[in-house]
Amino acid sequence: MFCDSVSSIGYLTLKSTADMKLSLRWIFDHLQGSANSIDINDVWQWIGNRVAELEEITFINRSFDQCVYGQITAIGLTTDIWCSQLNRTVSLDNRSDGRIGYGALLIQEDNKFRWALLSDVGSVRTQMYPLFNYNSEDASRWKDQVACQDWILTIDNKSITHRPDLWSHRGFAQELSGALNMPMRPLQELCACLPAPYVNDTDAFAGPISIYNTTSACQRFAAIYLSNVNNQLSNLYIIDRLLAIDSKPINALVDATNYVMYDMGQPLHAFDARAFENKTLYITTSSQNQSLTLLDGTTVQTCADDIVITNGTNPQALAGIMGGQESSIKDSTAECIVEAACFQGSVIRKTSARVKKRTDASARFEKNIDPTMQYNALARFISVLNDMRVAYTLDLRTVYLGKNPEIQQVFLSYKMLCERIGLTVKISTIESILQSLGFKVNIQDDVFAITVPPFRGTKESLIPEDIIEEIARIIRFDSIVPVLPQRPMSAFDIATVTRTRLIKQICAFGMHMNELQSYAMFDEQVLDTIKWEPKDAIEVLSPVSENWRRLCTTLVPHMLQAIHKNHMYSARLAFFEFGRTWYVQHDHPYEHKKIAAIWYDKYKPVDFYWVQDELDALWDGLGISVKYQVASKTEPWYTDGQYAHIYHDEYYIGSIGTIDATWATRIFEGYSVVVELDGDYLINYKAPTPQFISPSRYPIVQRDISILLEKTISADSIIAALRAVDSRVTSVYIVDRFYKPDMHTSHALTLRILLQDTHGTMVVEDIDSIMHKLIVILTESFNARIR
Repeated sequence: MFCDSVSSIGYLTLKSTADMKLSLRWIFDHLQGSANSIDINDVWQWIGNRVAELEEITFINRSFDQCVYGQITAIGLTTDIWCSQLNRTVSLDNRSDGRIGYGALLIQEDNKFRWALLSDVGSVRTQMYPLFNYNSEDASRWKDQVACQDWILTIDNKSITHRPDLWSHRGFAQELSGALNMPMRPLQELCACLPAPYVNDTDAFAGPISIYNTTSACQRFAAIYLSNVNNQLSNLYIIDRLLAIDSKPINALVDATNYVMYDMGQPLHAFDARAFENKTLYITTSSQNQSLTLLDGTTVQTCADDIVITNGTNPQALAGIMGGQESSIKDSTAECIVEAACFQGSVIRKTSARVKKRTDASARFEKNIDPTMQYNALARFISVLNDMRVAYTLDLRTVYLGKNPEIQQVFLSYKMLCERIGLTVKISTIESILQSLGFKVNIQDDVFAITVPPFRGTKESLIPEDIIEEIARIIRFDSIVPVLPQRPMSAFDIATVTRTRLIKQICAFGMHMNELQSYAMFDEQVLDTIKWEPKDAIEVLSPVSENWRRLCTTLVPHMLQAIHKNHMYSARLAFFEFGRTWYVQHDHPYEHKKIAAIWYDKYKPVDFYWVQDELDALWDGLGISVKYQVASKTEPWYTDGQYAHIYHDEYYIGSIGTIDATWATRIFEGYSVVVELDGDYLINYKAPTPQFISPSRYPIVQRDISILLEKTISADSIIAALRAVDSRVTSVYIVDRFYKPDMHTSHALTLRILLQDTHGTMVVEDIDSIMHKLIVILTESFNARIR
């Protein structure tokens, strides 16, 4: 089954794929031994230490003493249930899923009766216990079909993503076989005898059904055809098993497909054969934008990358994920096609992520399941139907498409194994461990020739180190004596590390900013909010999420997102990030470190020149002198006339710009200035060694000049021109700036001039002469007005 099927009866919710539940008694169906003969502590310690991460272990101890087994015989104003063990008929309120002939569990309390609830038999749920298929032969021994005691193991799925075989009860039985010294039950004992398969590579014709496979993403496909089906409810045994692991019973056909998936790890799907004209199935990639209504009622649009199963006209299933409603199994289904397939895991994962449907089936297909299991899974399905006494007619041919996978062998020397583990392990022990895990082993000249079983999956080839890890985990890693490795050390330059640390310290403590650490990818939701499309961004081939699929080319969106998330908590914010961006050069991707910072104020504009003053702490700390040059804005978020490039020795090292307050309303309300710098340049720059210069013995003269000039004139150009007037002009810097709206394109600056002569004390005449020259430069070269 592609997923847990959906029913209108709401006594259970669909099982989450975040974890997986296993029944210990179910596991022991596959072992030649009894669950009563083992210590549960040995089991959970073995699994937890060597196999997977255990989230929870729950002991089920149920009593059915108050339960009465009955059959619905009439439905009117009330429902009549015949209870053979009491030799009487009981009348209860109607239930929505009641049908004449169905079996039901009742609760007898003194002389009163009611429908049994799940909570009556040990569950924390309070929904009604499901109805089931009634059989008169079971009336006297129905309690034998339910497990009064069991252990339910909850496995963290993230710990077994590399092991497709562990997504089933039989897979865990294989792991416990060696630990408990219990042989596995041969699969033939659990499976019915199927008709001989009709085998071909891409198409097959077997009796009434025809199969065509036109996509390489479907590696194997097996199918059987059943007619004259009596689609009843499942019996009490199957329902009880499924409820124990939080799976939802539906009907016999659907429950049998789910049962096989949890039992063997092979998803199955049952189609109502009436949906397929001439009983012909096509496995193919989808045509663009085909509409498919799934079992859960949602409608998706398929794309060319999806695998679909069609009837030649319309898609009937999103292969490996979920079936469609049109071909779903119904109460009236009398003929069905049941398939078991092996789909390419990467294709299923991409489709599942795109349509946001991660089901139990897709979770297994993503791991690349055993490509040889399909025929046996269908045989197991028939065995389950037989156990439930479901009437059907099985066609005399089984369709089986696809080639057998290549046998994978790994060669491992005994010497390498012992060296890597750090222990001397007996050859007989190694052989025993590998055989208990399903590997075939031949030994010659201290070299193990190991045949990998197909149930270990085909996602990637195993290498000798993988086999060593298998042996080491069974021996237990904590039994290996730890030895510190010998590593020759040599001196290396840590200048980039210390400069990175210095930059962060200056930003955090000198400039009072908070550090961000964001993903190395654009947040697509943020890009959609600000309506900006990055240029030449590198696409990730297999993104973990559609929201994180492009590598960053700039850190500014991270800054804007930080303000968006925090501006409701504070009226003033300041963030910085030392992060990574990527660019493409000569068709090759390269990583580039950048430093981004943002200053935000909710109520008043952030002063562009104040931010420049703040950055002086960074330049001073790094020993860098910079100049700012007004430039045309490169991105839509900047304000015209308030964007500048930053240079050091004619080398471009970054930019500074005021965020357009109107544009910013797309993501937050308020004012901000953003800086983005070349991180690689700053951490690799080697400042010249400072030279001591003896200070002059003569006093410094300070003068201030206030001017009014156009905002487009850069402060750096003014300072450079004034410094060039006379060698005694030792320093020029801005001490104040003033602007108001009625000044339009002008603003007022106050410049502080420091004068000093190295040969004597300056007299008034010299000072006035220099100041006159400075004023001439300001008025004539820069068209400034002296205030």
